[in-house]
Amino acid sequence: KPENEVMFRSLGFYPVARTADALMLEDRRDGIDRFIAALPQKEGIKGACVVNCDPFTLGHRHLIETAARNCDFLYVFVVSEDAAHFPAGDRFALVERGTADIVNLAVAASKNYLVSRATFPAYFIKDRVRAEDVRTEMDIAVFATKIAPGLGITRRFVGTEPFCAVTRAYNEKMRELLPAYGIEFIEI
Repeated sequence: KPENEVMFRSLGFYPVARTADALMLEDRRDGIDRFIAALPQKEGIKGACVVNCDPFTLGHRHLIETAARNCDFLYVFVVSEDAAHFPAGDRFALVERGTADIVNLAVAASKNYLVSRATFPAYFIKDRVRAEDVRTEMDIAVFATKIAPGLGITRRFVGTEPFCAVTRAYNEKMRELLPAYGIEFIEI
């Protein structure tokens, strides 16, 4: 809870992001800053996709290819949690190989900062959660207040989601919240 920040800071934790009812902390003063600094810094219009790719499909390729055509540089964050059918390392490798010919993008692991158990736990228990109970605000806050400004990202690309109610709810929340941070939400 945000009201416990002082106590946790006194124990060596540092804030990453906050929402009205939650505070994300980590045990490194500069963890998220190091994560951002390790990514390529590019000029021009920058976009981002966050993908699980379990497995990487032609639909994912279409999303990434279309997004890359609509900005000067695209960051493709692959979900790092090992909570899918395919291991995180394999999914990452599939995305890297499947997009190797697209020159204006970088593929990066999401670590604990995007679609992780820390930022969006409902994503990993989709079969046991109702869409109206999905809490996506922390994931959006980390992206919109730390990652996007740190990299100059002004566009967030997502694919349509006809089958998964949790992902559909996440997309709707991004559509609602991202524009307030100067980030255009683009659904492909």
